[in-house]
Amino acid sequence: MTVPANLGSLVNHGSLADPGSLVVGYGNPLRSDDGVGWKAAGRLATDPRFAGVRILQLHQLTPELALDISRADLVVLVDARSGPPAGTVSVERVERVEPAAAGGTTWSHHLGPAALVALARDLYGRAGDVHVVSVGVGRSRSAKTCRRPSKMSWRT
Repeated sequence: MTVPANLGSLVNHGSLADPGSLVVGYGNPLRSDDGVGWKAAGRLATDPRFAGVRILQLHQLTPELALDISRADLVVLVDARSGPPAGTVSVERVERVEPAAAGGTTWSHHLGPAALVALARDLYGRAGDVHVVSVGVGRSRSAKTCRRPSKMSWRT
């Protein structure tokens, strides 16, 4: 599968709206911008274009998600990222990595995307095509970004 450069393109191509897709918006909705992934997933869940897509709102990535990632063809993880200007959206493909190089530990209840992909591959023999959508929240966290997930690059 050729993956377009941004999430808006994924929506337009229809890849993200395929029934084999999984969207995970994660972060803490009680911590202002850190909840932007959570809120974005909530909005996508109400969008009729994503009717067949499994959409989850979670506080963090945990080992239990490895099974879901192994079953999905396309996985999109949406999270906040400190540093880039508020509302800036970047999409990065999670490359296949060896578990030792993924960082973190599988005994933790918090994993990074690469460690989660490695875990899915090790436990279930495969991992879907995984992309991380990072939403810039600037240097300080504010409610401004959290209120704007509909204005980010997935609009069509």
